Amino acid sequence: MWRHCGGFRRKLLEELCGWDEQMLAEDTDLTFRVYLAGYKVKYVLDAECYEEAVDSWRAYWRQRYRWAKGHMQCSFKHSLNLLKSNKLTLTQKIDGLLLLGVYFMPVIVLLSWIVGIPLLIFKFSQCSSPFWTVISISLYSTIGNFAPFYEVSVGIYLDGRTRAQWLIPFLALAFLYNIPICTKAFLDLLFSKLTRKNSNRWDKTVHSGSGNSYIIMLANLKQWFRVRFCLQP
Repeated sequence: MWRHCGGFRRKLLEELCGWDEQMLAEDTDLTFRVYLAGYKVKYVLDAECYEEAVDSWRAYWRQRYRWAKGHMQCSFKHSLNLLKSNKLTLTQKIDGLLLLGVYFMPVIVLLSWIVGIPLLIFKFSQCSSPFWTVISISLYSTIGNFAPFYEVSVGIYLDGRTRAQWLIPFLALAFLYNIPICTKAFLDLLFSKLTRKNSNRWDKTVHSGSGNSYIIMLANLKQWFRVRFCLQP
């Protein structure tokens, strides 16, 4: 068992030569190695395991940096083997590539801002049709940028945590914060690949044991607004 409420057969782990100690996202690495070996991973929806979130932006940076760099490591390691595998369907290959590329998205967003803002300022209408630009941005935003909001909203609904829904707008701040995190992770990984130096360091996430204190604080703030402005519950 591991922290994310997952289990694996010891015989399978031994067959795959154990954990790769160089990978920062060891769970993702093991998952792809399992699939590439021809095995499957079964999801059990009622096997729940709650996890305490970080309680500071500094801790968030360290945790998400490790996740981003780890997933990027897995992308460099497994993408080609994923495409060449004869044990996966085309749909599974596409799904796997999308998963491996999830932490590259903030980097691509940053590049799009760097390229797009000058185009918007300097005669944007000559570069492309405004109509099709609005259509493409709308479609992408509906499916792409807002995907985390949909995922979290559905998860909160299924879990019955109605008070946590008030935290959903803060995901926008988290996304902006993830842009420099993922960009630094990509540049560091690229530098280590070019110099052939292993600069990986495991920054363990520190947990304070505060649990749901942030939800309680938000509930108290919400109650204060109701009393202060005579709002109906």
